[in-house]
Amino acid sequence: LDAERLLPAAQRAVATSALQQVASDTIRREFERTGHSVSQTSRNLGISRTTVYRHLTTEKA
Repeated sequence: LDAERLLPAAQRAVATSALQQVASDTIRREFERTGHSVSQTSRNLGISRTTVYRHLTTEKA
């Protein structure tokens, strides 16, 4: 492996991690705003309840 190929991969990993954190933060805020309603959170954000649950459980872990 050469260093030129590792750096972009590392940068992508950091960017992906940051994006996942933003998504989890957004979902968590909406979850709080809806009074902890997973159904309402999923409707408001246009995502599945499964996605809401996944972000809430990975946020706590």
